[in-house]
Parts: sequence; structure tokens; C-alpha cells
Amino acid sequence: MNDWRQLTSSRQVRRLVAATALAAVGVAHAQQAPLFPLPIHATDDGPLDIVAGDVTGDGLLDLVTANRYDGTLTLLASGGAGDFDDAVTLPAGEQPAGLVAADVSGDGLADLVFGDTWNQVLSLYVADGAGGFAGPTTVPVAHFADTVLAGDMNGDGDLDLVSAAFATATVIVQLADGVGGFVPSAKGFVGAGPHDATLADVDADGDLDVITADQNGQSLSILSGNPFGGFSEYQALELGASMTCVAAGDLDADGDIDLAAGASVVTPYVFVWWGEGGGDFGLAHQYGLSSATALEIVDFDADETLDIVAAAGNTVRWLPGDGEGGFDPAVTVPVTQGGGEL
Repeated sequence: MNDWRQLTSSRQVRRLVAATALAAVGVAHAQQAPLFPLPIHATDDGPLDIVAGDVTGDGLLDLVTANRYDGTLTLLASGGAGDFDDAVTLPAGEQPAGLVAADVSGDGLADLVFGDTWNQVLSLYVADGAGGFAGPTTVPVAHFADTVLAGDMNGDGDLDLVSAAFATATVIVQLADGVGGFVPSAKGFVGAGPHDATLADVDADGDLDVITADQNGQSLSILSGNPFGGFSEYQALELGASMTCVAAGDLDADGDIDLAAGASVVTPYVFVWWGEGGGDFGLAHQYGLSSATALEIVDFDADETLDIVAAAGNTVRWLPGDGEGGFDPAVTVPVTQGGGEL
């Protein structure tokens, strides 16, 4: 993917938070348990999404959750040294989902965007740099957006918004208008029940593509982007398992984007499609990493090769990559007691 195409997503950042939690407990390759307990911070009911970003402008990463059952966001402003200030609650409509922290206003601060699912809008809180927000303002999307992504879909330097809806199997692009608003650009259809999505330039044409993990369709869908913020073609990678999460990255360092996806509890594997150039992929390879509810491709151990990190039940699981299309044995670390989302 070209450097000038910025992107982020709610679940990508949630996965990175999970990876950060794993790093915080000082896990080495052979260790199987945290060296010290992780701190617990209270939110409102049903925190199904969590993102990290500097929304207060102090250079520290804050945490924000979208609390689906209470219709709120919870801000935990970082106090430094791993501590957080008292929780601040923001109203978030009905069943907020797909929370993303991204600088959509262009002022260098992380703003908050999420799907106000049942009202069929995207809601935007613009950070003021002092711990407060302007808004929320709303962007109509005409579907029940429960996954939200932010990326430069038309190459103009501004972050655009992409949302996917599980119920209607649709993806909608809203292009930034340069003055703080968004206008509809394109609508595409994917496999049934898109449960997660990510952005990457899988065909190396300079335009961001949308990849969805289709739970009911049992496939990955790829909507190839064009220079105008729309879609040029559709591709499905069939698998026969209910996909729950997806990530993209060059795992074998050959210059082509690879895709990794997690499946439901009845399929205890992570699947990898190796990119063959031009947006083509080989058959899926499976790796025993247990059922993943979220995953990310990231250089977790700072060895200049990409790894797969997954949230699975009460654990975070790390599959170290060797940079040549192989993986070392997985490391499993418990991070919660009593279950919950990472």
C-alpha cells in the first residue's frame, strides 16, 4: 500500500490494543502467563469496541469504548505510566458500533467516528485538544453500519469514511468534502453478513480496496477501489467457514499483500491467503490458532517481520512470522478472567 493512503479501522485499533496488552505483560516466546495482573477499568454496559488515540492532545494514547447496550462512549484519558483518569461518558445514539479514532478534521487530533446503528447514520465527535469534543454531527448512510473504516479512498489527502452493514451485506463510501463534511460516493455489495472489514491496496494499483470477512457468506469479499472513491470490481475468496475477522499485510515480504482471517468457534484456525500479485490469491492455508474474534497483522516482536496477533476468548494469541511465509509456534497468554471482548 502506498504511504500516502492513510487508513484505520475500529477493529484494527482494537486488535492493536490487544497486542499492546500482551506486550505490557512482558511475554517471552516460551512463557504462557502474564507476569503481573492487567489493570481493570470500568465502562458502561456492553463495550464491544475499543480504540486508542490521542484525543486530548497531550501526546498520550487515550482509550475509548463504544458501549452498545447503554448507547454511550466511555473515554479513559491517559494519565501516563499506564494509568487513566476517571471515565467520561458521551452519548452515542442507539447501539453504537464500529468505533474508530482518526483525524478526520485534519487538525492532528484523533476524532471519534462510529455507527449509530439503528438510526442509520455515522456519528462524529471532533476532538478539541483539551479533552472535550464538538458534536456529535451525523452523516446519513442508509444502512445499519456496524463496521467503520477511515482511509483516503480517492487520493486527495483527506480521510474518507467507509462503512459496512451486516444486515444488508453492503459497503458505503462517504468522501470528505474538504470543509468538514462527507458526501456519498459509492455503494457495493459483499457476501452475506460482513462481520469485519479492512482496507488495503491488494492489487497494487494505488487505490485502497475494501476487504470484508463474511460470516454468513463463509468467504472474504474484495471490492477493488478506483481513483474516484468507488469500486471497479468484486472478488470472493470462498472458504466454507464463517469468517469473523480479517487483516491485511505482506507477511512473506514479497511485495504483495496477504490476507489473514479468523473463523467462528467451530473452526479453530486462522486462515492465510498468500498474495500472488495483481490482486490474485492462492488457496487458503490454515494455522491452528483457535477461534479468533479479532486479529491483526503487525510486527509484534520488532524483528522486522510481520506476525499475526489474535484475540480468542480469554486469551491473546501470537503467531510469530519468519518473513518467508512460515510461522514459529504460537504463544498463548491469558488476559482476562471471566471472558469478554478485547
